[in-house]
Amino acid sequence: MAIKSYTQNNKKYYEVFVKVRKKDGTQAARRKRGIASEGKAKRAEYELRKQLESEFEERKWTWAEWHQECLRSMQLSLKEKTVNNYSEGVRKLIPVEWNIRDLKSFTKRDVYEAIFEKISSSASIHLKHELLRRLCRLFEMSVEEGRGECKGSDLEALICSAQSTKC
Repeated sequence: MAIKSYTQNNKKYYEVFVKVRKKDGTQAARRKRGIASEGKAKRAEYELRKQLESEFEERKWTWAEWHQECLRSMQLSLKEKTVNNYSEGVRKLIPVEWNIRDLKSFTKRDVYEAIFEKISSSASIHLKHELLRRLCRLFEMSVEEGRGECKGSDLEALICSAQSTKC
C-alpha cells in the first residue's frame, strides 16, 4: 500500500497502489492513477483496500468490529469532533450484548428496542433521536459496503425512514 506523487504536464498527481494477500497465499493488487490531492489519494487507498478485502474475504462482522471500521473510515473525511460523537455517543448508549452479535442479525425491532426501551427514561427524546440517526448511518454504511444485508428486511425500512427524516 503506497501513495506516490508524480508530475505530469507540470501538475502534481498521486498514484495509489494496494496489494492484499489471500489466506491461500495468492496476491491481488489494484492501482489508481491521476488523483489530484493527497487527501483524495488517502481516501482512494482506503476504498481500494476495502474493495480488495471484500472480494477475497468472506468474513462475519460483529457490531464492535464494524463500529471500529466505520470510525476509521470516518476519520478520513469527517472532523474529529464528529468522529468522537459517533464513537462515544453510540458506545455509551447501545446495549453491551450488541458487541458480539453478527452484523447481519440486526432487525429494525432491535434498534428501536435499544433506543426506546433499554435507554433510561431520563434520556431526552432529542438524545434518542440523535442515537437513532447515528445508528441508521452506521447500518447504511454497512449496506453500502456490502457488509450487512438489508434488502427486503426490516433494516431497509429503518434506513429509508431515517433518510426521509434527513438522517
